[in-house]
Amino acid sequence: KAGAAGVRRSGRRGREPGRVDLQLIDMPLRRALELLAAQTDARYEVVGSARLRVWFPEVLKPEGEDGFTAPVLVTRVELGYPEEARKARVASEVRLLAVIRWDGTVGNVVVVSGVAGWPAIDEAAIASVRARIYKPATKHGQLVSVYYAVRIAWQFR
Repeated sequence: KAGAAGVRRSGRRGREPGRVDLQLIDMPLRRALELLAAQTDARYEVVGSARLRVWFPEVLKPEGEDGFTAPVLVTRVELGYPEEARKARVASEVRLLAVIRWDGTVGNVVVVSGVAGWPAIDEAAIASVRARIYKPATKHGQLVSVYYAVRIAWQFR
C-alpha cells in the first residue's frame, strides 16, 4: 500500500547519528534495504535466497589502534556562507558527523551541534563537507568507510 511504509529518523531534528527506524508494514525487503543504505551509507549484498551481507561504516579509532589510519582531507571546497547570516554577522561553529566512504567521497552527514535559529548555516556546513574528497581510512591496510567528526567554523574580522 502506498504510504504505509517509511523511514523515521530519531534524535535532534530527526538526525541522530547511527540510528534509523524502518517501518516494514507492507514494504518489500529490497525497498527497506535501499532505504537503510540511503540513510546510513550501509552497503548490502543478497547472497542466495536466505542470506544477506551488510557492511556499515566503521567507528574510527585513534590512529594506529586496531590497525586504523584516519582519512586525510585531499580537496576542500569552501562553499558560501548564507547571505542572511553574513548580513547579521553571525559567527558560527557547526560540528558534524560524516561518513567518509572507502572511495574517499563523503556519504551521509548529520549535524551534531549547530547554530540555534539558523538552519541555513547547518545546511551550508553539510554542503561544504559533502563537497570534500578524502584519502580514505584503512583498517589493516584495507580501505574502509568510517564515521568521522568534522568541525566547520565561520568568523568575521
